[in-house]
Amino acid sequence: MSLTAARLPCFLRQSVRSNYCGVYSVGMLLSFMGIPVDRQRAFSFFCLARSNPDYEGGTYEDMAVVVRQYGPVYDARWHWWGSFSFERVVRLLRRQRPQPSYPTLLTFGAIHPRMSVRCMHVAVVIDANPEGILLLDPLGRPPGPRPFNVRILRVLESRAHPVEGSVYRIVRSMRSGILVYEPKEEALSLFSQPSRSDPYHQCQHLCRPAGKPGRARRSAQDESLGLGDLSRLPRTLPA
Repeated sequence: MSLTAARLPCFLRQSVRSNYCGVYSVGMLLSFMGIPVDRQRAFSFFCLARSNPDYEGGTYEDMAVVVRQYGPVYDARWHWWGSFSFERVVRLLRRQRPQPSYPTLLTFGAIHPRMSVRCMHVAVVIDANPEGILLLDPLGRPPGPRPFNVRILRVLESRAHPVEGSVYRIVRSMRSGILVYEPKEEALSLFSQPSRSDPYHQCQHLCRPAGKPGRARRSAQDESLGLGDLSRLPRTLPA
């Protein structure tokens, strides 16, 4: 069964002026795996309060730690490329088992077309084929009956890769990465279960109390995520 017809997760929508794309995307990924998640629980995974005006975004290592700690997975690590390539992303996703690929996290450089702001963004990648990469993206609208709301289009030549369903374009020259993991048996069954609920309802009953993930030191690959507070980010020329 295709993941586009599989169990539908909760949806956590991000403001274009916040840095919560990593937090919300991890929460939505865990909800695919059967972990009840709402906005406050997603915050608690990253030891955040209800209001975090100075939050600059999580690190990639924080995201991997949370998925390892709360998800039914064997390990979780990032696979990196020096730039965004539609074909490489599709090849890696289609190599995973079972077919089609597991939902996971995809990160890439993005640019706001009107404000000319570049930064890193992260979303849940649902499925991929030669024509498009399907995302459940916190910067998109609440999804309809299928668990994706943004489509990365395949284009032959473009410095800024177009998407359908959100405000940004992907900057090909900026690095990109995928969170790679091996799901445990209980996760495999969830990926093929039909949904019994609305795709973007918040889960009301939380399971085990959230712990505190290990706070890793920031590395050269750990930078603030999301389009973030556009008034505070450096402005650049469009790609």
